[in-house]
Amino acid sequence: MSDFFAARIDGYEEHMLNNVEGCREGYIKMAELVPEGTKALLDLGCGTGLELDEIFKRLPDIAVVGIDLCQEILNILRNKHPDRNMKLICGNYFDVDLGENAFDTAISFQTMHHFSHPEKIALYT
Repeated sequence: MSDFFAARIDGYEEHMLNNVEGCREGYIKMAELVPEGTKALLDLGCGTGLELDEIFKRLPDIAVVGIDLCQEILNILRNKHPDRNMKLICGNYFDVDLGENAFDTAISFQTMHHFSHPEKIALYT
């Protein structure tokens, strides 16, 4: 899947914001749903951080752990927000040990449809 996204880096953000119905509004809504006072945020499938762009406007000091399969996309996110407190992990979030109770809030936007039904069930059980 990493190759899929790496091949689409050019124009990815423009495509998501302008061509995928509801995404622009969804990124804004996602930021609104992160509770005030959140100190540590987990972003599963963070991509280039379109949701984080909005979250950082509200909560500029938030610490973020972002996980994505594509290193090239994580590089874009790091370059967009070089001064933010972010730990970016290239990997499958099914395989990353995140410990317990490490985050105040966890988010995931536009990622679940990439997984099989059994993988989705495993997330919730």
